[in-house]
Amino acid sequence: MNNENLEGSKGIEFSKLSVFLVTKIDKVIMYNSSTYQEIGNIPIELLKSETREPNEIIAMNKCQDEEYLAIISGKNLIAAE
Repeated sequence: MNNENLEGSKGIEFSKLSVFLVTKIDKVIMYNSSTYQEIGNIPIELLKSETREPNEIIAMNKCQDEEYLAIISGKNLIAAE
């Protein structure tokens, strides 16, 4: 694995491929589920932000048969209570 701070990241496992994915601002990092070694990454091109809040990966999901991955990017805004 690595020593990077992945606080706020999202993760999802593809058990058929023995892989899990972890988001990091503008990329999805792929790790082997058995060895925890990084095996690749998927760069995500984010739109340029015109406000102080940066765009980032805010969600990802897979289909039931683990054939497709959906990634949603945007601003992670937290409303005041």
